[in-house]
Amino acid sequence: MLKAVSFLFVVAVIAAGAGPAVANDWKTYRYPNEGFAVEFPGAPRTIDMNAPAAQFVRGIQYLATDDAKNEYLGQALHYQKFIRQNNTTDKILRVVIDGAKDAAKCSIRSEKNYSFPGAFAREVVIEKCEGGVAGKSRVLLLGDWLYFVLAMGRPGIETSADADRFIGSFSVIGK
Repeated sequence: MLKAVSFLFVVAVIAAGAGPAVANDWKTYRYPNEGFAVEFPGAPRTIDMNAPAAQFVRGIQYLATDDAKNEYLGQALHYQKFIRQNNTTDKILRVVIDGAKDAAKCSIRSEKNYSFPGAFAREVVIEKCEGGVAGKSRVLLLGDWLYFVLAMGRPGIETSADADRFIGSFSVIGK
């Protein structure tokens, strides 16, 4: 039932490999339809995930690339109510984390629960990905919404101030 999530992360990884570099110009972008805000290092482009309607109400990604060609992805997936009702929190988070790891052909260096008000959340550091990249992400499950923020690039990005700035800037806002 949740296998489509793996496909969606393949879309994210493919999309993350495309696009021109932009100058670093950090600014907060608000997405009230998805209920979140996050700071990007440049204007992000929007990617409609064409999420399968049988599982999702909608799925959308926002992707920006900095001048060092690191990529910053903010993603929101709105599950159909029955998906959330019929799957445990851990199962949903596991499918998402493993789907992202497998799509980018990475290994997980670390994974830990992360405290976020009202949400179930995990912080994951990936490494040894295809193309020699690494990344740091947070996955948050808040009601029927799944949020995924990822900073990905050359090894070292996962401990960089820019990755921490991006991931730490994520906030939930009113819809």
